[in-house]
Amino acid sequence: MSETTPPKLPGWLSHYTDLPGLIGIVDQGVIRASNVAYLNDREELLHGVRCARKALDRIVGSSRLAGWAEPIETVVAQIESGRMPDTYAACFCEKADLLSQWRGYGGGEQGVAIQFSRAGLEELAGAKGRYLAPVEYGVVTARSRINAELKVRLAELSDEAPEGEVYHLLSALIPRFKHIGFKGELEWRLVAQHETLHEAVKFRARRNVILPYLEIGGQDGRLPIRAVKIGPGPDVELTRKSVKQYLERKGYEVRIDISNVPFRT
Repeated sequence: MSETTPPKLPGWLSHYTDLPGLIGIVDQGVIRASNVAYLNDREELLHGVRCARKALDRIVGSSRLAGWAEPIETVVAQIESGRMPDTYAACFCEKADLLSQWRGYGGGEQGVAIQFSRAGLEELAGAKGRYLAPVEYGVVTARSRINAELKVRLAELSDEAPEGEVYHLLSALIPRFKHIGFKGELEWRLVAQHETLHEAVKFRARRNVILPYLEIGGQDGRLPIRAVKIGPGPDVELTRKSVKQYLERKGYEVRIDISNVPFRT
């Protein structure tokens, strides 16, 4: 694919979970975005900092934007020292039937992949401080998608408060990068960021920590669910029947498919 050819965007994005997770999402009409500082180790966050910096460095190489180099260095040092917005992310996948995802998110129980309209998720991300974007893996390449976006955003920044402007731009980039070893996840993230702990933040226990999270949903309590994939299991036809009955009762007339991955793998 050339740098001038924009990548084809997926129409649907899948969220892997188990049956209790499906019920929680549909009953409450919200998607949970968990605090990334509790889901990822510091090394992953620092990897995001390094990749975001490389992405920006590619852009400021031009003489027109070279003046942003010094503010970028200052902000990178601040973030590496611990400054970071309160950041939450809900994770999705471009594929609805990946064995690695069934293993990772089934939780030892019956897994399902809830397939959402990408356009519908973008509408949920329409508020200030939120965005939906694909994760970039490994060393940053000159991809047209992210380069074009950064050029536009840097050109729009104000010279009156350069460090503050760059801080918001750089911190928004960090959740968009992961190590190349995770490339097979084909991940997208619905991200919400606030400078301080937001009043809407809720908490739940998760293993050895109390995990902060945000609930993201539509005003009418409905989500852009388009289909559900039933993961590998001992009686997938029965699972399919029960999920179909449940979703119809909740007003979702959507397709229910069964995974092609064999149960005993």
